[in-house]
Amino acid sequence: MHDPHISEQNLAARYIVGDLPDEERAAFEEHFVDCPVCLAEIEATRDFRDGLSDVSAAPAFFQPAPGQPWHTYLAWAACAIITVITVWYSVQARRSERTWKDLYANERKAREALGVELARTEQQTDMSVDAPIFTLALSRGVNTPDNANQIVLPSTPQWLILSLDRAGLPDMPAYHARLEDAAGRVIWTGGDLHPTSSDALGVSLRSELLDAGNYVLVVDGVQSSGPTVPVGRYSFRAAQKK
Repeated sequence: MHDPHISEQNLAARYIVGDLPDEERAAFEEHFVDCPVCLAEIEATRDFRDGLSDVSAAPAFFQPAPGQPWHTYLAWAACAIITVITVWYSVQARRSERTWKDLYANERKAREALGVELARTEQQTDMSVDAPIFTLALSRGVNTPDNANQIVLPSTPQWLILSLDRAGLPDMPAYHARLEDAAGRVIWTGGDLHPTSSDALGVSLRSELLDAGNYVLVVDGVQSSGPTVPVGRYSFRAAQKK
């Protein structure tokens, strides 16, 4: 919350020029971190100082000497006004530059997000309606492959769809999955998985990830509070198409 005392004592300007005692400086720093008004005042003061430095670095147009007539001082006053206007435009230019940089950064983030979404859409489009679907039942054992769960690998690379039977799987907001080979090496992970129906959870894989052998698909549930917990394992055997 902004304290009017800060503006009355011109603490922002004094902070920029280093005119605050150590104790008062520390207290002000602790305050302005959460005060947008003070942050804006500090930024404006810093911009004005930088703009004034830019202008003062340029050669002086006019400097009156003692004893010169009154119109000489009028000319000096005009130069001073021009200097103030120049500083103001310099400050505005600096703010405009930051604004454009912020807009560019936001646009870049939006483009990256769009690229991710397009890649996901292309992946879904690439999934042919002819992609084989294999239903996997929840395994009761830990390391023993379930003989009932078998898939056939196609002769040419394509998408495979694993339909996981949710019987015995607790209802969760979302699921994560990872595929491990017989040696326990993780060869695929997937997150933000949602049930395709009330009794099935769909997982899509590229067939070239798999060789003939035993695998286990480990499913973790995402709790409402954020952490994941193990909820099920689907062991299966992959065989090459004859």
